[in-house]
Amino acid sequence: MNPVFAVAIVGGVLAVDYRSSLRLMISQPICGGLITGIVLHAPAEGLLVGALMQMMFLGLVNIRGRTTPDLPVGGVVAAALYILISAESGGDHLLRGNVLFWSILTGVLVAGLGQYVYTVWERSSSGLTRAAFGYVREGKLRRASMIHLSILLVHFIYGALLIILLVPIGTIALAAVVELTSPVVGGSLAALTVILPFIGVGSLMRLYRSRSQVFWFTAGFLVTIMIVLVRG
Repeated sequence: MNPVFAVAIVGGVLAVDYRSSLRLMISQPICGGLITGIVLHAPAEGLLVGALMQMMFLGLVNIRGRTTPDLPVGGVVAAALYILISAESGGDHLLRGNVLFWSILTGVLVAGLGQYVYTVWERSSSGLTRAAFGYVREGKLRRASMIHLSILLVHFIYGALLIILLVPIGTIALAAVVELTSPVVGGSLAALTVILPFIGVGSLMRLYRSRSQVFWFTAGFLVTIMIVLVRG
């Protein structure tokens, strides 16, 4: 099977788990990255990307009624891009850190796009949800199940289709970007010095939005200071 289609199926399944009542937690980036790596015959690389994305979203809880970033699709896209571009570059260790940075940045942007899309979707599909509850109260469980399965199918199609569209284009685009930029050398783990400050900035942004979660300020401050000290 074409690797892009295989990854698309993974992304669709994880999107269903994340947006449904299943909540098996395999949709978390650390799991999704590992599964993507297994499908692409590079489990270690997939786990690396997934673990770094998981660090960025620690403390995020998917609570009903609140739209959250589309972590499953974002994690799968990031892992797939890193693995595929690294393979095309011949496994050059001097480029892997750069590839890792751009792949994770793309995954985060995809997760943000998914949050916006699902915000629009939840507003437009509220009528379907009310209809399903109405059928349940009337005892028409088959009709309610059909609506539920249709919504799950929408989640699967969105996740799979987005990956089919983005991974091939992203592979070409990021490969060109990697050739033009080389901020990180020395292997994949060297990219941590670039990525971790973004985690700190993200934590500060989280504090600004919530205005009450001191933990996020403390974590972001300590991570940022740690990087400054290490670089100094």
